[in-house]
Amino acid sequence: MTLPQKLSHPTYPFSEQELLEAYRAWGCNCGPAALAAMLSLKPNNIRGCLPGFDQKRYTNPTMMGEALKRLGVKMEPAGDAQKLTHYGICRIQWEGPWTRPEANPRWAYTRTHWIGAMVHPLQPGWPGESQWVYDVNAGWQTINEWEHTAVPEIISEYKGATGGWWPTHRWELIFT
Repeated sequence: MTLPQKLSHPTYPFSEQELLEAYRAWGCNCGPAALAAMLSLKPNNIRGCLPGFDQKRYTNPTMMGEALKRLGVKMEPAGDAQKLTHYGICRIQWEGPWTRPEANPRWAYTRTHWIGAMVHPLQPGWPGESQWVYDVNAGWQTINEWEHTAVPEIISEYKGATGGWWPTHRWELIFT
């Protein structure tokens, strides 16, 4: 088995074709794809690590935590220094009527999304850093690009979505 590795920069450890084949073969979606991207693995290397995914076709935080454990990658909650993580994985909650205080909390569970995130320079040699996001729907983008291109497209699938979002889980990945 290929061992997980930390990416040195926003790059693709798998091709678009490999991702599409995994989607068609076993339903690979945002959770497995974000995990594979952030661990520099192919989607098929992730499949057996997500308990219950083959039956459920979604990834909850418990499943993601178990997959990381099985892959030998430690995690810890992200600090408050950045919106997402310095290098990790995040579960996003899309905002809409399902997140109102009077709404059944179960409604919100079906309107979440997993992404990978890392801080990296905008361009090699340029001063400063930027938050980068890996999204199965859009690949690697700066957070600004992601918020203005991928997010509107994703939430257009949810009637009543406001465009707001927040991370429910932000995990820094620790490679030993």
